[in-house]
Amino acid sequence: MYRLASRLVGPQDVSAFNAGPRERQTVKFEGALTAEEAAGLFDFNRLQQAISGPGAPAAQTDVYRVENLMRLSDIIKKSGTSALTAIQDLVRIGCTIRFRDVDQYDRDLAGFARSVAETYAADAQVNVYFTPPGQNGFPPHFDNSDAFIIQVAGSKNWLIHSDYTESQELPGPDVDWDPVRFRPVGPATPLILHAGDVLYIPRGVMHSARCTDEASMHLTVSLTPLTMLGVLEMELRRLAAEDVALRRRVPWSVAGGAEEAAAAKRQLRKLLGRLGEKVNPSAAFEEKRANLAKAAASQSNVFEEAVATMKAR
Repeated sequence: MYRLASRLVGPQDVSAFNAGPRERQTVKFEGALTAEEAAGLFDFNRLQQAISGPGAPAAQTDVYRVENLMRLSDIIKKSGTSALTAIQDLVRIGCTIRFRDVDQYDRDLAGFARSVAETYAADAQVNVYFTPPGQNGFPPHFDNSDAFIIQVAGSKNWLIHSDYTESQELPGPDVDWDPVRFRPVGPATPLILHAGDVLYIPRGVMHSARCTDEASMHLTVSLTPLTMLGVLEMELRRLAAEDVALRRRVPWSVAGGAEEAAAAKRQLRKLLGRLGEKVNPSAAFEEKRANLAKAAASQSNVFEEAVATMKAR
């Protein structure tokens, strides 16, 4: 799995990818995997098992068609059909199916997600998308995490939009998607992915997709890296446990004015200057390494966990 994870960026080393296009540009890595390797990551049979298997929550499965996004759980509740029957009916009318966090329900994908997380030093999770022939995928949007799009079956046309209104470079998790606020402008670059191709899209890059004349299935491996802001937040929490000055009340009042704000600003500057000498990124790195290791240890298949619990009774 680690070998496949490192090959998502083509023949270059991961270090070259980190120093070059990562967080800077969209890149297509044509033939990064063979078609057989891509199919080995996930296929239609495993998708069916994930959707219909014991314990698979329909709330994790979304259905998209003509700008309408619905939860499979709501559709099942309304129709009274099984998850698999509902999916078959929805695909027949051209719906795109998205199963979120599919790595939690597929042992092999869980292992692959762990490999990607360790290889690229970021939290990783996997969604799977199935789109019928000739149908649109999700409309133009951007994500708050970087993504590797791995085409595992069929092919799909993609548009990478060069710009959009109120464009966001590397948006944080607090930036909510708003199709009215963020609208594509200017030209878009077309790309087509075939089985084994990988597309890297940095967070904040607007994109959209449409299926070719064959059905498409791809994995989206989302990467959430440790950011400078993340390190500062972790360090401030650590330092606050050691330095009472960070835990003291800020002198302010509801009726206060400019003088009050100026006094607080002087205090904060003085405090930040002193704390700057104490900041130790190594502590944040070690905490993140421990968190990744903990996540890897706990990311076992939920089906196996359910069976183990049943046997223990």
